[in-house]
Amino acid sequence: ENNDLSWSGSEDLINVIWATRENATLHFLVVHAQIILLTYGSAHSNSELFNTLLLMWFPPGQELPRAYLVGGSGGAGPSSSQQGKEALLIPDWLKLKMIRSSVSVLVDSALRDLEPQQLVLFIQSFGIPVESMSKLLHTLDQAVKTDLKSVSESVLDKNYMGQLVAVQHRRGASGGLTFAKALELKLNMGGPKLSSSSHPSSPLPSINIPPRSSAIIPPSQVKATLMQILEVGSPSRMTSKEKQDSFRTLHKSLTQEL
Repeated sequence: ENNDLSWSGSEDLINVIWATRENATLHFLVVHAQIILLTYGSAHSNSELFNTLLLMWFPPGQELPRAYLVGGSGGAGPSSSQQGKEALLIPDWLKLKMIRSSVSVLVDSALRDLEPQQLVLFIQSFGIPVESMSKLLHTLDQAVKTDLKSVSESVLDKNYMGQLVAVQHRRGASGGLTFAKALELKLNMGGPKLSSSSHPSSPLPSINIPPRSSAIIPPSQVKATLMQILEVGSPSRMTSKEKQDSFRTLHKSLTQEL
């Protein structure tokens, strides 16, 4: 039966390798779709299908699966001995969706190995639950202790950042005080408690986040990515920040090709 499977679109495929050395060849979009489904949570607390999918992509006590592009001259398939470039299995826009989820496993996984620039960017995002925001702020506190210079360079507007941390505390979040003290942010903790949808009214400053070196957009997805960024055809479901992240990654990929 496997002989009937065509690998002509192998640029869309990735070899996923788990820590147990199990592997599978999958379509990029299938992986992302499964993780997005997980962000919606389970309708039942003991859903076997949900738990199986969650354990598959986020196995407890193990490294997350790694992905490698399938391809090369002459075509490639699961049996190919040629290992492709490592691909970014979970891009930043998907990590942000995970952080906005109510599934704690997804939130904790998304926060693993985040760089200071990403942490500073994510705490400025809208729609993050209070519990997830607390985890973000506590993670940022740890980043200050290990790499204060990078954290400081990522903050372009200290007044806004001080307002942001204060407002998150008024929402009920915790953490971020070590971060605020190290950067000498002015926190106004007064005022009434805010609802979870409240945010500071100051405009969001732009932050220059360099694309991760491992981020790769498969060649066959370049056209679709551009159409989503430019909103050509059907309305794009990407947020403005997701568009910026995708554009940076796309620009880097095209530059490498040239």
